[in-house]
Amino acid sequence: MLSIWHAIVPVPLRVGFGGLLIRMARLWRREADRTLASSGVSQATALPLVVLARMGEHVRQGALADELGIEGPSLVRLIDQLEAEGIVERRECAGDRRAKLLHITPAGHKKVEEVEAVLNKVRVRLLGAVSEADLATTVRVLQVIEAEILAAETDRD
Repeated sequence: MLSIWHAIVPVPLRVGFGGLLIRMARLWRREADRTLASSGVSQATALPLVVLARMGEHVRQGALADELGIEGPSLVRLIDQLEAEGIVERRECAGDRRAKLLHITPAGHKKVEEVEAVLNKVRVRLLGAVSEADLATTVRVLQVIEAEILAAETDRD
């Protein structure tokens, strides 16, 4: 069934949308990485740390890997690095000793605040010319697309 979106958006816009979305995600991430690097923070470790903080305390490593869209072994190396820096601790899960829960240390919470402050500068700079209404519309559109993708994944499972 075609939605109202199909009726109001010309075909060329729909065709180019995915490519633009991918390009924008790459550019956004590159800009965040550059800004973080100039502040002495690695995007590779900043992203897992910020996502972990947003997910809350005591998150399983596998859940964080899923949220980041990376494989478990790749995350293990990043968590090893964060743990070596005293930013994150692994703790045993009471219900499953094989599972590890991630906990942000006090030093880690300080680092999250630093990273969020840097990322906020990126958001302010890149979104400064975008009206609140346009941003709200963009977020709603992306949420609709996200819901469609997740529904399709559920249907396949």
